[in-house]
Amino acid sequence: MSGRAVTSSSIAATSREVAQAGARDRRVRVWRTWWVQAHLYLGLIVGALLVVFGLTGSILVFFQEIDEWLNPALLTVDVPADGQSS
Repeated sequence: MSGRAVTSSSIAATSREVAQAGARDRRVRVWRTWWVQAHLYLGLIVGALLVVFGLTGSILVFFQEIDEWLNPALLTVDVPADGQSS
C-alpha cells in the first residue's frame, strides 16, 4: 500500500470533491448545449440572409435584360409620320 491511512474525513473530502466536480460538469454541459443551440440557429439565420443576398444580387446582374423583358415599349421610338424630328 501507499502508506496513507484512509479515514472517514478523507472519504468525506473525496466525495465532496466528486460532488463539486459533478456540479461543475453539469454547468459546463448546460452552457455547451446552450452555445451549440445558439450557434446552430444563428448560423441558419445568417445562412438564410446570405442566400437572399446572393439571389437578389444575381437578379441585379441581369437588371437590363429583365427591364427589357418587362418593358419592351421603353425600347421603341415612335417615328413621326412626316419624317421630321420634333
